[in-house]
Amino acid sequence: MSAPSFDHDLTVTSFFRFFLAATMLVAALPAQDAPDLPRRNGRRRGGRLELPQSVPSGGQVPSQDSEADGDPNSDGVPALWVNATTSSELIFLDFERKQSKSDRVRKDALADLLALGLGTRATAIYALDSTWPPTVMLGADLLLSVGIDEDADALVIAASRVSEMQAITRCLDAAMRLQGGWLPKLALNMLEHPLKSVRAAIEARVTRSPHSDHHNGLVRHLRFGRDDDVRLRAVRLLGLLSDQETIRPILRALLPEAKPTFAFALVDALAGLALDSEVESLRADLLRLEPSQEFAYLLLALLQQQQM
Repeated sequence: MSAPSFDHDLTVTSFFRFFLAATMLVAALPAQDAPDLPRRNGRRRGGRLELPQSVPSGGQVPSQDSEADGDPNSDGVPALWVNATTSSELIFLDFERKQSKSDRVRKDALADLLALGLGTRATAIYALDSTWPPTVMLGADLLLSVGIDEDADALVIAASRVSEMQAITRCLDAAMRLQGGWLPKLALNMLEHPLKSVRAAIEARVTRSPHSDHHNGLVRHLRFGRDDDVRLRAVRLLGLLSDQETIRPILRALLPEAKPTFAFALVDALAGLALDSEVESLRADLLRLEPSQEFAYLLLALLQQQQM
């Protein structure tokens, strides 16, 4: 007998997934208001970014309560640079006074700053506190040439508070380069940013370069994320690390009582990359289980592995 075709396997798996989803959805209807995973209680712990609690519907990052450092004083000098004395500070002052968002103007200022050498690092970090996004971008660009790996967290903090998406992504990309190619673990706190576009930017960069440093932060967001969107992103990203023995039991423990949306995300994560160790782990789990909802989900994960 010839082996089943790939299309046949795909059809069986798709039908199995559809049937399982329909069954679980009907079973879950009486408890739609119940949370699927435990939520975080109390105030935020130290070491995490303080992010606004409300989720705006628009695409603009909420403004800070503090006085805008970019607003000029009575002499027309931006408040952040009112005490500027060094050559690098004066270049930033001149740049911010122009209030130009032209890439050419920023590149010219960057060239002048680079000509001053590595001593501009402190000024570049200071510039990240500006509330005017082009100044933050100029500081990030400068740190790419004069910064060190320890400056990556400062760039992440700047990304968490700046008000334009272009500046946010510029800071995140600069942080990745200084860190060695992956996003600093501090940036995982931005998975709870009020704007989903910012959350998506974090997820995309972790997906591009997952790292073992991301493990603890992702597990925390999976268990205690503020909403379903945060927890789903954490599940997807943990799937990229599913070959790590410490992660799979965590995903498995959430599977029995998960609602369908989370359950299928967990299935995808457990399927992993279909490495030999992942396949054997699923087979061993299936042999230990009686027919049940959990058994069905794990069987689906195994079927997905067969198609990889």
